[in-house]
Amino acid sequence: MLRASRRSLSGLDSLLIRRCGLPYLLITRDRMIHERMRYLVDEVVKTQQKVAVLDAGCGSGMALFYLDHYCRGSVTSYTGVDLNTERIARRYSFISTPHSFHDVDLDSDWKLQGFDIIFCSEVIEHLVNDERLLRRLANHLNPRGILLLTTPNKRFVRHWAETFAGFDEVSQTQDGGHVRVGYNRKDLETLAKRVGLAIRDQLFLSRMAYGELRYREQLRKHGQHVNTVRYNWRWLIGSEVKRHDRCGHTLTHWTVAVALAHPNASGQTARLCDAAANS
Repeated sequence: MLRASRRSLSGLDSLLIRRCGLPYLLITRDRMIHERMRYLVDEVVKTQQKVAVLDAGCGSGMALFYLDHYCRGSVTSYTGVDLNTERIARRYSFISTPHSFHDVDLDSDWKLQGFDIIFCSEVIEHLVNDERLLRRLANHLNPRGILLLTTPNKRFVRHWAETFAGFDEVSQTQDGGHVRVGYNRKDLETLAKRVGLAIRDQLFLSRMAYGELRYREQLRKHGQHVNTVRYNWRWLIGSEVKRHDRCGHTLTHWTVAVALAHPNASGQTARLCDAAANS
């Protein structure tokens, strides 16, 4: 009975996505997810060329919707990979951008073709062997391609763990939860270098006020999935003016986003406005 009810709700959700589009997603999905999708869109637009995109750990598949909505003429193909993609393949069957989904265990030995942009959002902190995944992604990156990575900002998490007990909790085994609290710039530079990549740019996402963070923690401690839209309207108004923060303070931004590339194609290295990001 419960399974049938979930299927029914999922079907209704898919129908509303198809009929109402982005406005529906904006009021039903967490604003942190939307920020990451806009980051991807902005990076695709900046290339000013047609690109093939790999979404490694595609989750709910929202990246495909965003790319089709904002970059339809620029994306020659979208490939989404995750453990189970059957449901989202059905959900987004109406999308006109050429796309495919594949069931892939990112921690296994998998291989696809090369891509111009690889998007790996909130994934590496879940894997014990993060270097193996990053190396595999680097091997799928075309010579002048870009690997976009988002992950929790280590300094932010450690700082707020002093206020919210358990905020920096990690799993000792790879069970779907976080196996590390996050990364700082030094961590990401070291990891990138090991797999033959370099940081081309760095941004901070998900600026978080104390009130919102406290509310999220209250939901988490009561076992509720943190997908609140309580703060979406405030974010929507502000984000139209300033989507990302290149020089954000590492104690106020939950997410760090880096663009990685092969060294001979990376151009200038990222500007880092807050030296404390290395700590």
